[in-house]
Amino acid sequence: MTGGLGRRLGIYRDERGLWTLLAGALASLELGEAFAGNAADALYLGRVGAHGLGLQLAASSILLIVTLGVWGALADRQERARLLASGAAVAAGVLLALRGALWLWPAGAPHALLIVSKQLAAAMDLGFWVLVADRFDARQARRLLPTLVAAGGAGLVGGSLLTRPLAHAIGVDNLFAAAAAAHGLAALLVWRAAGGASLGARRVGAVVAASVPARSLGSLGAAWREGFAALGHSDPSDGFVLSTKGMYSFAGTLKKRASGLVSMTFCR
Repeated sequence: MTGGLGRRLGIYRDERGLWTLLAGALASLELGEAFAGNAADALYLGRVGAHGLGLQLAASSILLIVTLGVWGALADRQERARLLASGAAVAAGVLLALRGALWLWPAGAPHALLIVSKQLAAAMDLGFWVLVADRFDARQARRLLPTLVAAGGAGLVGGSLLTRPLAHAIGVDNLFAAAAAAHGLAALLVWRAAGGASLGARRVGAVVAASVPARSLGSLGAAWREGFAALGHSDPSDGFVLSTKGMYSFAGTLKKRASGLVSMTFCR
């Protein structure tokens, strides 16, 4: 990142190295989440159908309470960068195991894919934003969080746009291997960032609300309008929350459309 661009984005010279590593890690995590989530949704709808989907989502939501509670407890007891790096590496291994499960158990695996992929995504999101809260103070966060959110949104949107052509090239099942590679890259970047000095560890409960971005299920046009309205909000006190909502509203809707296209194309 050049000095002039960094200054215009509000990223100071001594922050650029850490910001670059964290932005790259978030973009990689969101890229992997898009690949895994799209593939899991498409395989479930294509091989199982819509029946039972409500039960699957209910079970996933219940498990999210456990997943986030366990990660939060670990984050309060361990160094958060190393925890996230280790977690991303484990997530990569789990995604490869899910790819193997599709080969060994093609009929039953989609049930597990839908639940496990959502647990991994939630854990990585929480782990990343808790790490950000640990690394930056309030003034830094106000300047840097919007650009980090933009990097994550770019990863999620990019993953959604790449899902269909990549599925054509390597197959839907192998999107889990691509997601594993993205998580592996994120683990390496976070491990590099682990050398940075913490600027004041805070309890996880204080940042959980900001760590799980809002995802709209509205239309693509509505998501676009909501996203840019939120990103253009002028109040700096709530700019991060609104920017998160807008970016992920747009990216989340695009991700749903991508998974639907993959399902219709490959899983009939």
